[in-house]
Amino acid sequence: ATAPAAPATRTRAAALLILLAFVLVAAVLVLTQSRTGYIGATVGVLTVGVLRLWPVRRRWLRPLLPLGAALALLIGGAGLAGAGGSLTRLASIALSAGSTADDGATRREVWSNAVRLVHDYAVTGGGLSTFPAVTWANYAYAWVPPDYPIWHSHNIFLQAAVDLGLPGLFAFLTLLVVVALMTLHVVAARRAEPGVWLAAGLGGSLVVCVVAGLGDASTLPLGLKSGLPFWMASGAMVGAWRSLP
Repeated sequence: ATAPAAPATRTRAAALLILLAFVLVAAVLVLTQSRTGYIGATVGVLTVGVLRLWPVRRRWLRPLLPLGAALALLIGGAGLAGAGGSLTRLASIALSAGSTADDGATRREVWSNAVRLVHDYAVTGGGLSTFPAVTWANYAYAWVPPDYPIWHSHNIFLQAAVDLGLPGLFAFLTLLVVVALMTLHVVAARRAEPGVWLAAGLGGSLVVCVVAGLGDASTLPLGLKSGLPFWMASGAMVGAWRSLP
């Protein structure tokens, strides 16, 4: 009579561990004081919910998907427009990550110099992790002090073009699209299985990296170790897709 209790006990223990991990990660996120981190986490949690419902069978939910995609494109376009300095101060603050004292002026200047670098090195890029050296040597900084550390361009798409040129940016965008399609396929195939939550969680974590990366490329630098979680999650998703019957 006590045999069925063992699986239930293991389930409760796993749920407790997941809850503790969630609380720990949420506490670390709050301590970062990163606005783009907050936005990315919010969008990521919503993505998990959408993926759990995938494929959408309720007709009233279907229009929300293209609307969500349009919103994502709008945010991405706003980030690229900010690189040219055309965003308002409010939008600059919203997209600015890091200290709440940052009014967006330094971020816009970094974006602007990143665009100049891509223009000058469109085919090859400046090379992995060379953004600080190349921009300081070739372009002027009016708002960024000389001792201010600039490790990347603060936008993952700009960073891909800065490091690898426009061909590298195209390859990076292609990779994101392929992984997104794999995620939808895996979630739809595992819909009736407990593993669907793991697949949805992986998909949500990838979305967090991309959304937060619109204002801070530290979530996904192509040549640094801090980008390892993104590549691990992408590899796990590819493995889940390959394991489908």
